[in-house]
Amino acid sequence: MHLFAKRIYCLCKMERKSYIEIKVPFPYETDCFGRLRHQFEGFPIHWQYDYYHITMAFIDKTLCVEDVKSIFLKYFANVPPIKITFDKFDAFTTHSGMHIIYLGASNIPEELLLLNKKFREEITNTGSVINLDFYLHVTLGRVMDKGISLDDISSLIEKVKIQPFTVSLNEVVYRYFRGPIISKLILKENI
Repeated sequence: MHLFAKRIYCLCKMERKSYIEIKVPFPYETDCFGRLRHQFEGFPIHWQYDYYHITMAFIDKTLCVEDVKSIFLKYFANVPPIKITFDKFDAFTTHSGMHIIYLGASNIPEELLLLNKKFREEITNTGSVINLDFYLHVTLGRVMDKGISLDDISSLIEKVKIQPFTVSLNEVVYRYFRGPIISKLILKENI
């Protein structure tokens, strides 16, 4: 496709939300997650049963999907699997007021932060819009009652101890928001 024609085609795709995520191998049946869910029995929480991931970039307005896909491939095609140690449960409140209970890491690998910074900058240079800063977390549950305070949630979370565990992050996906996958990569060790 001619570059000019590609730009016209891409402009027709404006305003589409998309995101880049790294899948996290974390089974729902994990003992510590079971204890966390038990701690919140009776609370109106929508627990996530699968599809655990770290959102690397939520692109609020994707100007050209093909440009973002090229950046995605450029940055992730030769990245080896990323090891990360998860060691805490915590919670935060979204802009809409919903509380999110999440799995987190006290020490985020520097290579992950640097990679994230570089590709987010390049995506915004295409004219696409990323409104939210990167905040590493794996959503486990959404508190559906805004009347429950973050302090109450945090005090219950503190009662559940987690044994730190390290996983290898090796699957990265670029997809439309609530839609199909645009591109997927399996990270492999460099030889």
